[in-house]
Amino acid sequence: MLQSLSVHNFAIADHIELQLENGLTVITGETGAGKSIMLDALCMASGDRADSGVVKYGAEKAEISACFDIHHLPEVQQWLIQEDLDDEDQCVIRRVITKEGRSRGYINGRPSPISKLRTLGEQLVEIHSQHAHQTLMQAHAHIHMLDNFGAHKSHLLETQQAFKQWQATKKQLDQLASQQDELNDKKQLLTYQLEELDTLNLQEGELEQIEQEHHRLSQAEELKQQSYQVYELTNGESGPASTSARDLLRQISSLTDHIDDQHPSLVSAKELYAQALINIEEASNEVLSYHETLEINPEQLSILNQRLTDIHDLARKHRINPDEIPSVHQQVAEELSQLLESDLSLETLQARETETRSLYLSLATELHDLRVSAAQEFDQCITTQLARLGMNHCKFKTRIDALEENKASSAGMDYVEFEVSSNPGQPYQSLAKVASGGELSRISLAIQVVNASRSQIPTLVFDEVDVGIGGATAEIVGELLKTIGSNGQVISVTHQAQVAAQGDQHLKASKTLTNEATSTQMLPLNREGRIKEIARMMGGQQMTDATLQLAEEMLV
Repeated sequence: MLQSLSVHNFAIADHIELQLENGLTVITGETGAGKSIMLDALCMASGDRADSGVVKYGAEKAEISACFDIHHLPEVQQWLIQEDLDDEDQCVIRRVITKEGRSRGYINGRPSPISKLRTLGEQLVEIHSQHAHQTLMQAHAHIHMLDNFGAHKSHLLETQQAFKQWQATKKQLDQLASQQDELNDKKQLLTYQLEELDTLNLQEGELEQIEQEHHRLSQAEELKQQSYQVYELTNGESGPASTSARDLLRQISSLTDHIDDQHPSLVSAKELYAQALINIEEASNEVLSYHETLEINPEQLSILNQRLTDIHDLARKHRINPDEIPSVHQQVAEELSQLLESDLSLETLQARETETRSLYLSLATELHDLRVSAAQEFDQCITTQLARLGMNHCKFKTRIDALEENKASSAGMDYVEFEVSSNPGQPYQSLAKVASGGELSRISLAIQVVNASRSQIPTLVFDEVDVGIGGATAEIVGELLKTIGSNGQVISVTHQAQVAAQGDQHLKASKTLTNEATSTQMLPLNREGRIKEIARMMGGQQMTDATLQLAEEMLV
């Protein structure tokens, strides 16, 4: 339950400190006094969206702190332990909003994202709005009200998760299937390309070797002739008429040997000629050796010509350089392998889609059966409460229609709509067609009361849910809220004296004007204060002895 609420610089409240009790707590006050500030602050502590507008004018920040007793809430305790936020039997939620609109949240003193405040708040506080009757006009909201009554939360979560998995798998499958024609065309092209590349089978570095060998063979005949000419000029036939370089050097060396002069220049020249003869003989041998290695092979040259033609033709087809063929060969092989694997992925997805669809349909069917069963009890409970609220002849019915698979949703495969028969003999019709504003308010209140009586949330808040009713009906509403509060904690903002009189605790909101600044206060009332407040609610500011006496009697 909510033990205390501390509010600072929030809306028009400077400082509010409240200690809350079990049972029914009623909040009353003049119109505009700020009765709902406490509830708004509680919503902020529970993770509602906030902006700088909630900060009191002139203040730097608004701060709200809510303390809950959770010693009877094992699920909340377990959640706090899992989030490493536990603090034994108490839970303190704090929210700070700056005038710049920045917001910070804390759980048991530890900084926490607002999403965690919201998750925790949903387990601690349930708020029933004064505008709930407007929601009744929206048929899509009816299914949620029925599920709340039937406590279908866990089964609904399973169904939602199954639907999410089914739709995600189906989307993947549809995307892959829609691309299948394109993928098949691509596989066919890649298969053809890979066959060509496999046939060519050009290895890394092979092109350079082929080009070098081709150049050598294509030049072999000319090189052989030229090398032989060099050899002949260097080492031609011997004899007196020989003009080869070797024989000429021999003649020169012989002549210089017969010159009998030891002049240094001549000695050096003799040595150089002798060395030149040695060099030219060695060069002649090298040229001859090279000449003999040259091979004229027209068949091999023809083979290389064809190989180069095939390489360049395939390179042009792929619009790449010839030396890029080996890497493209590998890329094509890898891409085709991936596409072939996608065939297996398609089969896997088809099996997965069948599996997730089957699971969802099974859970949706179970959820449908649960709703049909819950609707019978729900209809009876609502009809009973409507009778207590003065609608004695009104009958309430929940219509549940099974939907086709193409209309399946995360909420299952049901269309749920509330219908009423206002008078005996009249057919059931949708609320939007037959219910007046006053009737809608009572039907909404009946639904909220019935659902609240089943709720596992420790603190239930009713924000002016008794709007549009009065007299004996208002007294019954007060009794209903008190009954619900006897098993936990109910906080009700009310304009009805009959409801206020049922409170176990009574808080009054009042607005004061100090130094041209408006501020809201909220204080607990003792018995005397309650009598005066209830009398005011019945008869306005001019209280008479009669209204005071009636108010006192209402509190007995």
